[in-house]
Amino acid sequence: MPESLASVCFVRLPVARWLIEILSGAFAFEQRCEPVACTGMSGATEIPELVLRTSYEVARRPLQLIDRATAAMLGPASSVRLTYRDLLADLDDVVAKVLSDESVEERARLLRRQTSAARQILASSRQRLDAQLAAQGVLRMDRYRRYRRRQAVGVNPPLS
Repeated sequence: MPESLASVCFVRLPVARWLIEILSGAFAFEQRCEPVACTGMSGATEIPELVLRTSYEVARRPLQLIDRATAAMLGPASSVRLTYRDLLADLDDVVAKVLSDESVEERARLLRRQTSAARQILASSRQRLDAQLAAQGVLRMDRYRRYRRRQAVGVNPPLS
């Protein structure tokens, strides 16, 4: 069953807005914290980075649960799930760059590899289905032409 653009947007946009709100809250904390509470520490960005990392990990857990639930409901090669996993990979890429975290970057690479493999499987199954439908169409057209020839000669009664 092909998913509509509306169903993809239904999944993608609210999640993205929710994550942006959480992460922007962490950035706002970083901006408020920098001049006051972080002075005198060895690294001026240690606490804000820790808060951002923790906020991201807290936000990421429910997203993983949603991913597992969509896999159970829609199947692993659903286009909605693949779009959602692309969103997660994009999010991981951004967080990996902001935090300079190689483990998050590796998680994004793994997600991209998995979705790319699933998309290839999905594309090949669609090509097989298209080929089967084309072959069935050719057979039906041949049967119809034979029927019309017989009808012209008077062998077949007209369809009613």
